[in-house]
Amino acid sequence: MLELVQDELAELFEETAEQFDHEIVSMEIDSDHIHLFVEADSKWSPAEIAKQFKRHSGRTILKRYPELKQRYFCPSGLW
Repeated sequence: MLELVQDELAELFEETAEQFDHEIVSMEIDSDHIHLFVEADSKWSPAEIAKQFKRHSGRTILKRYPELKQRYFCPSGLW
């Protein structure tokens, strides 16, 4: 499913990285999961970094493509 929005997800992750001053070292988007290797300031915990990327990308993709939520995901969201 993620291949349907792969380019947009990559752009959204780049936006998030820029917003929080992170650097994406490596990113691989597969059909049902994403590998993201990020360099970030030590003030951010790994859990906070994950939330930053998930929050922005999930909200934006489901807003643009509400049919994806109905077809592929539970009511709680993309991630």
